Amino acid sequence: MLISATEEHDHPGYRVKVRDAVGAGDAFTAGLVNQVLHGAPLAEANDFANRMGAWVASNSGAMPPVPDEGLLAALAEIG
Repeated sequence: MLISATEEHDHPGYRVKVRDAVGAGDAFTAGLVNQVLHGAPLAEANDFANRMGAWVASNSGAMPPVPDEGLLAALAEIG
């Protein structure tokens, strides 16, 4: 659940087959900060952050290599 001064949003998360949870929380936080700094609504930022964390957890290593099709395409496949 994310709460700001004007909004709140609860996200159920994404179910993925976890290969390595190391770095998933950092990826979530990085995705959230990126979206907030770009002015995304809280619900959109929460979804993006959850996708980032789920993607990292579903790969090996804290910093998995970005697939050839790009990170946004990989994130779109989550969920």
